[in-house]
Amino acid sequence: MPTLSAKTLTRPGPDDLVMFFRNFAYGLQAGMPVASAISAASRMAAHPKLREFAERCSASVMAGIPLHVAFAHSDGIFPPEAIQMIRVGEMSATLPESLMQIAEAIDRRAELARRVRGAAVYPCIVLTAGVAVALVFMTAVIPQVAGFLQETRQPLPLPTRVMLGISSFVVDRWYLLLAATVGVPAALSALGGPDAVASVRRAILRIVPGAGRLAFLSSNAMSARTFAAMLAAGVPISTAVAVCAETATDPHLRSAWERAGEAVSHGRPISSALGSAGGIHPLLVQAVAAGERTGNQVAVVSQVAQVLEREAAYAAGKFAAAIEPFMTIVTGAMLGTIVLSIYLPLLRLINAIR
Repeated sequence: MPTLSAKTLTRPGPDDLVMFFRNFAYGLQAGMPVASAISAASRMAAHPKLREFAERCSASVMAGIPLHVAFAHSDGIFPPEAIQMIRVGEMSATLPESLMQIAEAIDRRAELARRVRGAAVYPCIVLTAGVAVALVFMTAVIPQVAGFLQETRQPLPLPTRVMLGISSFVVDRWYLLLAATVGVPAALSALGGPDAVASVRRAILRIVPGAGRLAFLSSNAMSARTFAAMLAAGVPISTAVAVCAETATDPHLRSAWERAGEAVSHGRPISSALGSAGGIHPLLVQAVAAGERTGNQVAVVSQVAQVLEREAAYAAGKFAAAIEPFMTIVTGAMLGTIVLSIYLPLLRLINAIR
């Protein structure tokens, strides 16, 4: 089998993958052989690394390797659910439909991710600007004021003493702050893996108004879209649950899907397994139960995936609206404390002169 290692490749973005899978499907619908359709899609791909990999994949298919096996050696270029959906499409002779479903699922998840990231842009900008201004005060303004205040020999207020101590630490021990900023996340990642970093991030998000709900809705919406796409493609439920666990971005949700997968492997109905797993949105659990009763699980789960995506998009808008005053208050309080610590001793000095 030709080598399909992509370790040296930069991963293509969602838009690149969507266009590739759609062009691949169009080629098959036009009657092209699989290898030729992949090659044609690769020539239309904008990402050079995706073109390179697709050409290798085409060569593997021409050598007699099943398509899903060739895609499985992508080293993360393609999402796990895509490989399972391609496998089912090959077995059921519905590969073009499976490819279009893959493109639709990737596109919807990418759109939701863009909305969530867009909601976080403003607070990040405000926080970064506030920290930058605070550092300027700490390293340039306060040390100058400190020398003048010490010459007056006046007793300093508590806020001023605290701020002078912090300023002295920042100026004299800046390398410790830098080491902590870089070292703590690196240590968490090395010792506890990505889940440890995600758990810390989850704990921080609980402090910010609306961020916890946004993270819960967005992660569940993405998992629901993955689950719905695989059911629509005919992927077995046990495999679909395992892939949802593998692709879940939140460790709490990943554990819930893993518990559900274990319950399904022991013969429990999928609705019961999801309901007892915890962490999975109740609407998805109810939809799966309704689908079991009506026999129309694919349509019901797909509708719920759309509902959850709309809820997550609405939560992103509410978060963006709510975070603006919150960040303004936090940044104002931080800078106000610094300015107050400077002006309090000056006001005392002016009153003493009078």
